[in-house]
Amino acid sequence: MALSPAEHASTPGELAVLRINVTEPYVVAEWSRRLGCTPRELRATAALVGNVAADIEAHFRTVQHAARQQDALRAAFPTPPAE
Repeated sequence: MALSPAEHASTPGELAVLRINVTEPYVVAEWSRRLGCTPRELRATAALVGNVAADIEAHFRTVQHAARQQDALRAAFPTPPAE
């Protein structure tokens, strides 16, 4: 997907930093779809780590990794049935 003009650096020598504008519903919808999260989760994460796309993606990767580890532990050590 091509970057919009707003997502490019302002000068050719400037390193582009992709930021997610969480006040624009269409941006939130697209990034939520890309990241596999809800709009509420995306906005909460942006409030926590800032609006830099790479930071938000890194946060979600960490959260998803932790969830996979929990699922693996639950599978390895099932809860015994209640008596």
